[in-house]
Amino acid sequence: MSDTTKRAQRTVDVSKIEVGNQVFIGEIPPHDNVYNVNLIDTLQRMVDDKELEKQVAKVRAAKTKEAYDAAKKKLPCFIPSSATTSRKPSPDDVHTGLIIIDIDGKDNEKSIDELRVIVRRLQAEHGYVIDYFLSPGGNGLKVFCGIEPSVDSHRQSFLAIDDIFTGEGIVIDQACKDPKRVHYLSFDPVIENTLIPSLLAWTGETIKPKPIVKKKAFKYKRNYDSDLTDEVKANLCLEVLNPDMDYQDWLNVGFACHATGLPVGVWDSWSQSGQGYKAGECERKYKSFSGGGITIATLVKMATDANGGKNPVQAYKNERKEKPTPAPKAKPTPEPKEEKGLDAIVGGLTE
Repeated sequence: MSDTTKRAQRTVDVSKIEVGNQVFIGEIPPHDNVYNVNLIDTLQRMVDDKELEKQVAKVRAAKTKEAYDAAKKKLPCFIPSSATTSRKPSPDDVHTGLIIIDIDGKDNEKSIDELRVIVRRLQAEHGYVIDYFLSPGGNGLKVFCGIEPSVDSHRQSFLAIDDIFTGEGIVIDQACKDPKRVHYLSFDPVIENTLIPSLLAWTGETIKPKPIVKKKAFKYKRNYDSDLTDEVKANLCLEVLNPDMDYQDWLNVGFACHATGLPVGVWDSWSQSGQGYKAGECERKYKSFSGGGITIATLVKMATDANGGKNPVQAYKNERKEKPTPAPKAKPTPEPKEEKGLDAIVGGLTE
């Protein structure tokens, strides 16, 4: 057993694991229609559910991104890391000790066949790499891995797995660091002979979470004499926000920075103060951003909510009002001119 893995001190009966299910993400409201279903039963749908087969076929046949996204949002989905009845974090959530690592074909130069070969090798080398199913789009893999059954260590476990895949030259979806990450069901009948038996045979081996590293908090250097621009407002908001937030919220911060016209370095600098920071991720995402309705007002609302209802921009305005006006500098007293006496003048004339 390598030093990056450990044998879980628990008996794992995967046949009894339940996971949160949702009919499809497009439902309204999205957070009140999650229900627990047996994990194996959930996966079995990807083998013999004919209606699901038709839905996935529409996703794979889509010719435009808009059509692809619309078809995908009608797929049923599940939350593999949590037995839950809510999309939002809840004290009733029970972590399953499983995580899905999402390898999207569009983010990787390797072909789907090359990705399969690498994952199979990792599966043979590490007991925590369990098996995979084909993504709904047909160009990616969803890899089940074993991690500690803990919401608190979920992110650090993800980061440890991310290091393994990064070492193989594989880019994985950073959204998987969220314990309540939702994944769409696909149609992949092969898993009846691969993933499902592999899960049932899993002995509970998990990867060690990545150690927490002490990071320097993001701090904005105040200049009370400068104008209160959107850039200043954004930096004030970033000061009170924790970059280790839900992935979608983290993306929204990036969207707001982009909409404000800030360079990617500001978002990146703030992100570096979080445990989940991945070099190059901010720049990669920034290039793909376009208008999405998220503005500086969105960022101010996020910061106010995270700051116990205290608006950091208004607090800054109050600080500027209370800042004492510096006393004007006294003008230096001119040196008195030395007046020459009459004798000196006369002497000067006669020399």
